[in-house]
Amino acid sequence: MHNEWFAGINHEFVGFALPLKGAGTFGVSSSFLSFGELQGRDLEGNETTIFRPYDLAVILSYARGFGDSLAFGMNAKFLREQIADESGTGVAFDLGGLYNFPETPLSLGFNAQHIGPRVKFIEEAFGLPVTFRLGAAYRLWNDALLLTTDIIRPSDNDIAIGIGAGYTIGNVLQLRTGYKYKIGGNDLGAISGLTGGFGLTFLRFQIDYALIPFGVLGLTHRVSLVANF
Repeated sequence: MHNEWFAGINHEFVGFALPLKGAGTFGVSSSFLSFGELQGRDLEGNETTIFRPYDLAVILSYARGFGDSLAFGMNAKFLREQIADESGTGVAFDLGGLYNFPETPLSLGFNAQHIGPRVKFIEEAFGLPVTFRLGAAYRLWNDALLLTTDIIRPSDNDIAIGIGAGYTIGNVLQLRTGYKYKIGGNDLGAISGLTGGFGLTFLRFQIDYALIPFGVLGLTHRVSLVANF
């Protein structure tokens, strides 16, 4: 996945998952967030060298279903942050679960992200932004229409509520839209919570695109490719 943000910020993600019959699904992935080139300065404000800060996460994943209704999963993440000559490392975990109600098109899920010890950077230690999510999905019209909603509670920000919809045409084209509203108000304007996109499925491949406005900061673009073998 390639996520092109603003001000030279880019996010890259690549992952691989292997389902093993009777043992669950194992995965490995990597997430890389780069901030472009920045001009270094000393304490007097004089220019020094150019540096390229980044955040890197290497992720090990495991998920398993229990019957047709219940599934659980977790991530173990190894984190590294680099700013000029200074770096910090840490570990964190994600936990999640999904329940599909029997004989109904309703699903409920929960997720907890960035659980772990404080991360030390230079001489300071800071806690990771733990985020809790609770969501629901409902399918209509022989699963062609998907309606979703979730509540998001980050430890370092306001509670947010998200709604979304996706419509599949002929098992080939998926149209999607959504909106996320922060209880304290969207910092970059109301339109910054809006998203839209589409997906295309062909043989073993799926391509997805999303357009995400960030108010005065401009538009961001997200493109992903999934291959099934």
